[in-house]
This record gives sequence, structure tokens and C-alpha cells, in this order.
Amino acid sequence: MGKSVPSTVAARPLSTAYRWLRLRFRGLQWTALGITLMTGLSRLTGFVREQLKARYLGTTHEADAFDIAFIIPNMLRRLLGEGALTASFIPVYTRWRVERPEEDRWHLVRICMSDLLFVLVLVVALGELLSPALVRLIAPGFRGLPWKYGWTVELNRLMFPFILFISMAALTTAVLNAYRRFMGPAAAPVLFNVAVIGVVLAWAPRVRYPSLVFAVGTVAGGFLQWAVQWPVLRRVGFTPAWRLDFRHPGLREVFRLMGPGFFAVGIAQVNMAIGQGYASTLGQGAVAALTYASRVQELTIGMVAVAFSTVLLPHLSELAARSDWDRFRTSVTEAVVWVLAWNLAAALGLMWLSAPIVHALFEYGRFDVESRLLSAGALAWYALATPAYSLNKVLVPGFYAVKDLWTPVRVAGLSMLVYVLSLAVLTPRYGVTGIAMSSAVAGWTQMAVLLGLFQRRFGGLVGRILGPGFLATAVGIGGMVAWLAFVEGVWPYPYGGPMGARFVRLGGFILPAVGVFWGLYAGVQRWVFRRPSVRPWGRES
Repeated sequence: MGKSVPSTVAARPLSTAYRWLRLRFRGLQWTALGITLMTGLSRLTGFVREQLKARYLGTTHEADAFDIAFIIPNMLRRLLGEGALTASFIPVYTRWRVERPEEDRWHLVRICMSDLLFVLVLVVALGELLSPALVRLIAPGFRGLPWKYGWTVELNRLMFPFILFISMAALTTAVLNAYRRFMGPAAAPVLFNVAVIGVVLAWAPRVRYPSLVFAVGTVAGGFLQWAVQWPVLRRVGFTPAWRLDFRHPGLREVFRLMGPGFFAVGIAQVNMAIGQGYASTLGQGAVAALTYASRVQELTIGMVAVAFSTVLLPHLSELAARSDWDRFRTSVTEAVVWVLAWNLAAALGLMWLSAPIVHALFEYGRFDVESRLLSAGALAWYALATPAYSLNKVLVPGFYAVKDLWTPVRVAGLSMLVYVLSLAVLTPRYGVTGIAMSSAVAGWTQMAVLLGLFQRRFGGLVGRILGPGFLATAVGIGGMVAWLAFVEGVWPYPYGGPMGARFVRLGGFILPAVGVFWGLYAGVQRWVFRRPSVRPWGRES
């Protein structure tokens, strides 16, 4: 009989493999991949939600009323919750984690939550009172349609509590992100969509105005998105307590940083409101068509750019605190390469397949051919803006990490000016499509200026990463274009048929195109430049 192999020797290959995988998956790139997958699941369930909305509301006056009613609390949510507050809280709390004892850190969290809850209750109360004036301000085109205006006000009042729940969820997410707990918060929006879908499927077929059901589901989903994060927050050591104190030094530092961030996020929300205000004057379905098109665009931005932005801010804040500027630039460069590769390919695909995508996703029930044409025209131009807005989400955390919130504000102000001028020129001639065109012009202007300011402040992006990434992206896009042109010639998309057949045909365009792009991209990186795409941030192989 042969000699037995010692267990330690036999186990070594497995333990070595385990250590290799653990090192690879510790990288922020893999964390961003996990967030991307969860965000993708959120977007996919969001598409189901939007499909139901298209089926029950289409591009009718009722759909326009719901979209405007939701825009108002959603704008305030991004101002108070997901935007300025979280961007200001993470750098401050990251420093407190390094410099302060644990009890002081949790005391700051309790104060932030208590004060935010107090402010949000006041905002909801004021919103209920001022809803008619807000609707008149956001949608001036509704004034001549009494039923549409009145129903928008009622829906808006019903959905105002959404601000409270979703803003508290955003602050909870910020705390968890500071502790590198990304997956739970990334999964929470899935429950929001599931809640809306469940309420709609159970109730919408039985009521005269389905938009009422969507409003109820929105509020229920916001509450669920907040509540589901509490167990994760408790596991990292938080115990709730009411601590109302607007003079706490940590909170005052958050407020100080929040000022410019509030303006930066506010400018973006004003842009949205101005665009929807223009759309409200263009007749039935214009507001809804823009909303459907933007939902498709958000999939590409959310799948990668939002994920990298979420991971970048705490990571860059730590690097800036240690003055590790080489890794700082390397991390941003790697994010730029990945985000640009994904979004350039996605933008081209969305422009090429805008009409088939809208048809497959939304053309059911009250969503007709006219609705498809309106939405597809807007989608094609929103797609052109996608790479720019995605890169903005990667560059802005670099400024936030060093507590420079005024630079993004100034650039956003310039972008708003370009957007308003573009709207004035393009909307009278091109209608709904002109609004999407204006978004593309403003987005690329903002990206170009931000990139120039970033390189002037932090130094140039890392050329040894950019060059291979850009060439690989160009080769991948070339292959993808060749595939799309070929399949369109031999197997054109048929506008009709059941949902399953539509998605099979659309998948025949998209899935092989994605495979061709990423196959060529990875091949050029690995076999031409001997680089396995991009390694976890801050390290190269």
C-alpha cells in the first residue's frame, strides 16, 4: 500500500485556492460587481413595475398626472436623503470612525436620524398643504385641464409620506456603506418594486383609476425599503434612541458640507422639473413618454455607474485621509475605464434598438404605437447622454472625498444653464425628443468640465490603464456593431406577438451583442496588453 498523504498537504491546494479567491473578492471591483448585480435585479423588477404601469396607464392623461405627482416627492427625497445628506455624511462619519470612540460615532448616527426624521415630518406636513401650488409650478401645462390638475394634486398628497420613508432609508444606507455593508442596502430597492408590483396585481384590475393603486404601492414600498435595512444596521452595532440636537459638532460639519451638496443635487432636480414642465405643455402623453424612456436609460447608469459611485466614495475618502494620491488616481481611472466601456456599448445598443426595446417592454394594454414612437425617440437621445452622466457619477465622488462640494455645484450650475438654453432652442422644433436632446448636450458639457477640473486638481488619469481600456472598448464596439448590422439584415425585429416572442427576438439582438463586446474587450486587454482587464482597485497584476 502507498503511503498516506498528510491531511495538511492534501488540503493545501484547496486552502490556496480559497485564499486566492478571497483576495480577489476583497477588491472593491468585486464589491461593485455585487452591487451591480443587485442593482440590476432592482432595475429588472423596476421594469416589471413599469410594464404594469404601461399596461394600466399607457401615455394617457392619468399617466401624466401620476408621473408629475411622483416627481415632486421624488425630487425632495433626492435633495434631503439620497443626495446632499448622504454625500456629506459618509466623509464625516468615515473620519469619525478613525478618530473617535465607538459610542461617539453611534451618538452621531442617532442625532442625524432623529434630526432628519423631525425635518421630514415638517416637510411632509408642508407638502400636504402646498401641493396645489407645487403642481402648478412643476406642470404649468396642466392648468387648463381641471381634472388632470386636480387628480395630480390628490396623488401628490397621497405620495408625500414616501419622502419620509425613502429619505430615512437613504441615511441608513449611508451608515451601512460607511461600514462597507453594501449588499443589503443594494438589495432594498428590490423590495420597493416587489411591494408596488404586489399591490398593483392585487388591486389595479378592480378600480376605476389604477394610478391610485400605484400611489399606494409607492408609499408601501418606501416603508419596506427602510424597514428591511434595520436588521443589518443592528448587526453592525446600532441601537436606536431619540437624540434631537441640531448643535452637535458632527452634525454641524455634515450640514456645512451639505450646503453646496444641496445646491448640486438641487440643480439636477431643477433640471428634471424644468424638462417635465416643458413636457406638460406638449399635450397628452409627453410627460409619461419621457418617464418611460428615462427608466430604460437608468438601467444602464444604475447597473454600473451607481454601483461604482457607491463603492468609490468611502474608498476614496479613506485614501484621501491617508494622502495616498497614487492609489486615489488609480482607483478613479479603473472606474472610468469600466464605466465608460459598459456605457458606450450600452448607449450604442439603446440607440440602435430603441424602438424594439420600447415595444418589447411597454407596448401592452393602453400603451399603443403612438406611445412607442414618442418614447423611442426620447430614448435614443437619452442613450447618447448615458456615458456622460455615468462618468459624472464616477468623477464627483473624487471631489466629495476631499470635502470639496462646491466644484460639482459650479459645474452643475453651468450644466443647468446649457440645459435651459438647449430646451429653448430644441423643444419648439423637436418636441419631446428635443427635451432628451437637451439632456444629452448638458450631460456631455458637465462631464467635459468635471474631467478637466479633476485632472487639474488631482493630476492626470493613469495612462497605462486608460490606453488599453480605450482600445479594447473600441474593438469591442466594432464587433458589436457588426453583429447588430448582420442580425438586423437577416432577422429583422417584428413589431407584434406575445411578450415571450418579443423578448426572444430582442434577446437575439442583445445577448450575442453583449457577448461579442465583452469577449473582444477582454481578449484585447489580456492577449494584446497582457492585462486581465482591471484588477481590484489599487492593485495591478
